[in-house]
Amino acid sequence: MSNYTEAHFAATLLSCGPHVNRWQMYTPPANDYLNRVYAYFFVLFPSKLEYFDTKNVKHEWFMFWRDYVRWVES
Repeated sequence: MSNYTEAHFAATLLSCGPHVNRWQMYTPPANDYLNRVYAYFFVLFPSKLEYFDTKNVKHEWFMFWRDYVRWVES
């Protein structure tokens, strides 16, 4: 179960543009899209900047990205 709502995902999709399919990951357009979603994550949740830890694999950003991709592709 995701900690995020469809409203979070819909706002991200509207703000960041069309989703890039998984099979296209690690191409320049996919990386640009990932960066847009990453930046928008902190627009949605500005308090997350205070304790952002890139070494923590379970960081909420990674969980948000995983859940967002699942939502878009469903």
